[in-house]
Amino acid sequence: MSERPRSWVAALVVGVPLTLLASCAGDAGRDDAAGERSTAPTPAPTTAPTTAPTTPEVATSAAPPAPVEFRRVAASTPSTAACGSGPLGGRAAPPPAASDPDADPAAQALAPPPEACAGLLDLSCPADPQPVVDGAYLLTCGVKDDAAIGYLLTSPDFTGGVASATASIPEGEVVWSVAIQLDEAATTAFAQVTADLADTGRQVAIVVGDRVLSALTVESVIDDGRSVISGSFTEDEAKALAARIAP
Repeated sequence: MSERPRSWVAALVVGVPLTLLASCAGDAGRDDAAGERSTAPTPAPTTAPTTAPTTPEVATSAAPPAPVEFRRVAASTPSTAACGSGPLGGRAAPPPAASDPDADPAAQALAPPPEACAGLLDLSCPADPQPVVDGAYLLTCGVKDDAAIGYLLTSPDFTGGVASATASIPEGEVVWSVAIQLDEAATTAFAQVTADLADTGRQVAIVVGDRVLSALTVESVIDDGRSVISGSFTEDEAKALAARIAP
């Protein structure tokens, strides 16, 4: 019997074998007519293409809206003066003794209990937020430039109340920030908080997702409901944050 012509062609495209089935069928028909067995070519095993894992990037698209909390800073690192009897330093002032009848009630309320202070001393940022003392305090860290700073925060003075949030580069600055305007009720609450903390060396923190976005040292009463969140944001990050905290 003369050699059969090779009438089928196999090709491999992106790991998937392609066979000209019509030609194979013709060969099979001729072999059957001659009483011979025909065996179809066995496709070579293939492996689906794989993609090397990539490092996740920071999301810059707008996340779902998140409530903004305004909390007082009881103490923070690297100075933990509010948790001890040392001199005033860093970001927190020592609280008055709880037994002092002349102590400012607002400052006295910030005096953190020993177990909360112990948690702050053990905190190594970045770290996950952790409620302590039955949720009365929150141990957490900052973000961006302040990611290595640990905070011991009181429970929120108020939550929400952001009437608007605008991402921009303020005049005279070179980096993006987010300017917020509080509504009437929140403006009143914020004025009370800043009145309590003015000239004490203490801070009020703007918190989203249990992270400190900004901690403001209160020098005077803020009664217009305006504040700025700064932190070396990119344009995309500032716009995403504004969209997240505004209603």
